[in-house]
Amino acid sequence: MQFSDFDNPIYKILSWFVDLMILSLFWVVSCLPLITIGPACCALYHTIHKCLVNGEGYLFREFRTSFIQNMKQGILLFLTLIPIMLFSIFSYYFSSYIGTETTLGTVYLIIAYVFPAFSLCVFLYACGITARFQMKTLEIIRAAFIFTISHLYFALLMLLTMAAAVWSIMQLPLLLFLMPSLICLSYERLIELTFKQNEKKLENTSKKAISEDKSHPQNP
Repeated sequence: MQFSDFDNPIYKILSWFVDLMILSLFWVVSCLPLITIGPACCALYHTIHKCLVNGEGYLFREFRTSFIQNMKQGILLFLTLIPIMLFSIFSYYFSSYIGTETTLGTVYLIIAYVFPAFSLCVFLYACGITARFQMKTLEIIRAAFIFTISHLYFALLMLLTMAAAVWSIMQLPLLLFLMPSLICLSYERLIELTFKQNEKKLENTSKKAISEDKSHPQNP
């Protein structure tokens, strides 16, 4: 078996890792304005699901198309995180100010950690829904909230995986050009399991949103 053979397992594995690095680079560059983190996450999820998992399309074309199509909703989803993070920061400092030995201080300390972690999981689910279905923004957030609540074990796995990825990047910064796609691939596998369990409901909601968009093109 020759290395140049496209059916060679070694070639396929190397090609797969190269694709992951290319997508990670796309994601990093797309996140540079910061406010576009949402659309970048949606585009990364879409491209991994379509190109790497299903073997369809081309990386740059799919990433660019999804990034542009989900620009508005992706930015809105990311903006919802800002007040949550600000409140969590306030809760942390407030708990430190009044002391964690008090009941109120302990409550605020718990909020400071749990609230952003839970919100991050909702955001990740929302990005997956946005990438896969055409729905209203509020419906996306509502579905993502329900999925996070009903699959807390998935949410915990996602948080642990992200923590491990952040730690790895801190140890070896070059992993920044591999980890985003690798982590997104693991999220895609978990989130798609949730989608399969709720496929009919998601598709019906998506069809309803598409129908409403066609009836009222002035109010997307």
